[in-house]
Amino acid sequence: MMKKNNSSFYKYQDILIRIAIIIASTIITIYFFPKSDRFKYDYKKGEPWQYETLYAPFSFPIKKSPDAIKQEIDFIKQNTPKYFDIEPNISYVVKEIVHNEYRIITPDTILTSNLDREFNEVDFVLDQFYTNYYLEKPLEIDENQPVIIQTKEGFEELTYHKILKPKDLKNKITSLVKETEFKDKKWLAEVLLKNIKSNVNLNLNLTNQIIEDEVSKVLPTRGVVPLNSRIIAQGEIVEGEKYQILNTLNETYQAQTWSESQYVWRLIGYIILVALTFTILLLFLFNYRPDIYNNSRKLLFIFFNLLTIILLTTLVVNINSLYVYVVPVCILPLILKSFFDARVGLFTHVLTILILSFIVPNGEEFLFLQIIAGIVTILSSSEIYKRANLFITIGQIVLIYVSSYFAFYAINQGGVIGWEWNKVSYFILCGLAMLFVWPLIYIYEKLFGLISDVSLLELSDTNSKLLKELSNKAPGTFHHSLNVANIAESAADAINANAMLARVGALYHDIGKMGESNIFF
Repeated sequence: MMKKNNSSFYKYQDILIRIAIIIASTIITIYFFPKSDRFKYDYKKGEPWQYETLYAPFSFPIKKSPDAIKQEIDFIKQNTPKYFDIEPNISYVVKEIVHNEYRIITPDTILTSNLDREFNEVDFVLDQFYTNYYLEKPLEIDENQPVIIQTKEGFEELTYHKILKPKDLKNKITSLVKETEFKDKKWLAEVLLKNIKSNVNLNLNLTNQIIEDEVSKVLPTRGVVPLNSRIIAQGEIVEGEKYQILNTLNETYQAQTWSESQYVWRLIGYIILVALTFTILLLFLFNYRPDIYNNSRKLLFIFFNLLTIILLTTLVVNINSLYVYVVPVCILPLILKSFFDARVGLFTHVLTILILSFIVPNGEEFLFLQIIAGIVTILSSSEIYKRANLFITIGQIVLIYVSSYFAFYAINQGGVIGWEWNKVSYFILCGLAMLFVWPLIYIYEKLFGLISDVSLLELSDTNSKLLKELSNKAPGTFHHSLNVANIAESAADAINANAMLARVGALYHDIGKMGESNIFF
């Protein structure tokens, strides 16, 4: 029973290992993916927009700046009418005060009829005065600002300058007193100036309530940016309206909150897409490269390089997406072509770019540039162990990057004005980073037990220690091996096989004869 279980386990061991590779690769990739949408650009007010032309990824309202909202609120506070309550009985109060003061200075011998006549003159002045509105404590507002007086009949609207203030009082009282037949006009004017009262008072509660109602109507947004509309083009200065729209888009990304169910579904979607991509890669290897599919070390090597590029690009995007083109993405097909063949390198490269297009800014442009550059990498000379070929390949890749990026700029801008040459430096840095392919190949050979053309070139050196020993101990065998190597190399070239591998195999096929070199010549 135990033997049967063990045989079943070993039967499905390879399948389980490959499933584990897909699951582990998917988990690692998803873990480093952005957990939510975020604005991928860095910008500063007054500086040029350094990225490609930005189009609205969705419709969103334009948020007003804090200064704009403050200006609106200040305008409302300054221009909202002030509300006043009228004091209808104030004239009776003032009349009584003036009457009493006049009685004090009037001798008892004065006839009541004469006293009543004087009181009538006082009442006339006050009645005439209080046909106007008088405010004893003026407000610091514009004279032309509208005000509303709340009377018994309703609300009366007028401008603030029509309300009498203390500065208007003397002229008004003096002119009214002159029209009377009061005996002592000077005394009456002085008493009235001293005792006159406001017949309107500011209703602060009502005024503040009206202002608060108006302020609450101030919208935090103005207008809408429609989907796919151009926000800012490369090279344009970030200022004014464009700066505010960028701020709004940035805040919109930051304000997006995902419910738990939304986050779960988003995560499920990413898992499906990434796992599907890795599964397609395995199916490709299963159908067209079974020697790689059946070798766990080679599978791990491919997925290790694929994940390295994904994680490196994700890291750069999280730090500053401006430098996303500095990442040497095309080093992936270059390495895979060195160890396997061009088809494996290109297929893996394309699938990697498809995954990266989810997280980089302007994914469509990134997708096109990297796929074209990857194709050029594959079409270039496979003999990268020759220094000239490596530099030519990298030069071609950089040239393709620059020309493709220039084409996108011309399409988006409708011209080349404003082209920033510093963008070229990013692609040059990318090319320089790709020069590390040689030390990487050496490291990978030691880590994964693989062999590349660089190692084959070293092994084919007839001055190597082992071949030199063969030449010294069994010179006939050595020359025989050289002849076989030349024949094998020519035959391999004729059938498009690996000529370098055939040559090395032929050079070393009789290496064991050194053990009994005396019987060989």
